[in-house]
Amino acid sequence: MLRGDWVTAGQWLLLLLAASAATFAAGSVLNGRLYMAGWIQAVPPRRRHAAARVRRSKGALPLLSPVLAAVVIKDWRMRTRDLAQLVRFIMPVVFLFIIFGLRFPRELGAVRSLGGGPPAAMIGLIPAWILLFSLSISLGLSAVSLEGKSIWVYVASPNSTMRFLQAKCWSTALPVAALVALAALAAEIIIRPGWLWAVTAVVLAVAEAIAVTTLMVGIGAVFARFDWTDARRMMHPVGVFIGMGLFSIISIASALLLVISMALAAVTRFPLFTTWLAAMTIAVGGAIAVAALGILFGNQHLRGLEVG
Repeated sequence: MLRGDWVTAGQWLLLLLAASAATFAAGSVLNGRLYMAGWIQAVPPRRRHAAARVRRSKGALPLLSPVLAAVVIKDWRMRTRDLAQLVRFIMPVVFLFIIFGLRFPRELGAVRSLGGGPPAAMIGLIPAWILLFSLSISLGLSAVSLEGKSIWVYVASPNSTMRFLQAKCWSTALPVAALVALAALAAEIIIRPGWLWAVTAVVLAVAEAIAVTTLMVGIGAVFARFDWTDARRMMHPVGVFIGMGLFSIISIASALLLVISMALAAVTRFPLFTTWLAAMTIAVGGAIAVAALGILFGNQHLRGLEVG
């Protein structure tokens, strides 16, 4: 494509579009069929052991209170036992393979030609960023709506809505951050920009994943749907639009800050690693601030719920 061979470029473009369309169609059909049988598997098994009940009463997850751990484990079980939601969780990985796997050797050679340093480390974050976009939208925006009509049981309890949102952030941010970290780590190992730049890039990806997913939980709380009967209608279209817009703003701002840090180091002759760390700190701090505002707005909306 870069050599002006438009015929070959058109062939690759058609191939990618055909593969993406086929994957999307297959996923949509499979998602609808699996939904009919997915919720049946959400019924807890009949066999229960006394030891398991004792462990669960003490808090099944470390560092979390029993209430938070109960909500987190319940969400994970609902996500994994509902096959339709499990397919949506796996689909981003399939798309990553389609996008980057078909032209992997040429793309790897082009990135390695840049040498080590921040530019190669930034390019290595692209697969993790695509994965973050898909998972944060699908999991974060639907985290609060996942409760359905059982939200009224929680509202009637003596627990606060802020604790409820904390549990939702744990249940979504943990798996999203883990998968993003694996994707970023694998890309940095393959590209080899230098261990220092690779470590900072992975840390940036994990921090941004936690902040962005938390922000999506807050947006999902503002536009929560508790009267859904189809899991595919949990997310509000307005919430999806706002979430995609804020994700784009955070991504562009973070990329600009990193580029500015490299330009500043070249002009002022400051150490590149110093300006790079400063840009990372500002980017992560800004994302955390926006996520905190999102959680506050979501909590304010949930506090208006009344049991009637």
